Amino acid sequence: MFSHFTDHLHALPMDKFVSKSILEAIDEGKIKVPIWAITEDWKVMYSLLHAVNKYNKMHKEIFGDIEFSMPAPLSDENLQRINMTFLTYLESNELHALAGFLMFAHAAQGYGYVKTIPAFYGLWWISPELLNGYVQMSFREKLEKYLNPECKFYQYVRGLWVDAVVTLAVGGHADPVKRTTHMLPEGYQKIWTTMAEHDAIDVRFGVQIKSIDRQLHDELAPVIIKYTQDSSE
Repeated sequence: MFSHFTDHLHALPMDKFVSKSILEAIDEGKIKVPIWAITEDWKVMYSLLHAVNKYNKMHKEIFGDIEFSMPAPLSDENLQRINMTFLTYLESNELHALAGFLMFAHAAQGYGYVKTIPAFYGLWWISPELLNGYVQMSFREKLEKYLNPECKFYQYVRGLWVDAVVTLAVGGHADPVKRTTHMLPEGYQKIWTTMAEHDAIDVRFGVQIKSIDRQLHDELAPVIIKYTQDSSE
């Protein structure tokens, strides 16, 4: 999986992979850091915060405020602005610090490689809310080295404080985040099949949808789906 990004870092855990990829980009002159960022941790944190802040601002410029995760049709100008692969978009906009993390965010969950997927697809999935949550998680992991992570009071106060600081620093918004979701070893398909079995959902295969009427004029009205079905399943 990682060979699509950088072979020599493929065996590292996620946090070290992201840090190493950022430090290499700094050494190569792709990322500029201020003189006060003298330690590797400071360099990595500054680079991430700066990149996430810039990414979130550009995301809003292109997509505006997205409701229900589905973006509205983009203007021709914005479509041309992202007419490239996701990795090319990141690099051409000097968002090198995000490349390592976003490689994980997409490839590890089977969403494709940043090197090959369209920028539209990457920007659609990687929302400002998601990046805000990732930065929150990173901050909390650092703080837990110094404050008791088992104390519920510390957890509550830390969550509110980190949420406010991160939102101010990088934009986007996410409810207080302690840890991001773990990967699903059996994939998302296991969720759908389990839901169908548990709730006895009427799943029909071999269906050709003709029309969907959500009857928006009446909040209590059911959705009407018209279809043809060739399969006997």
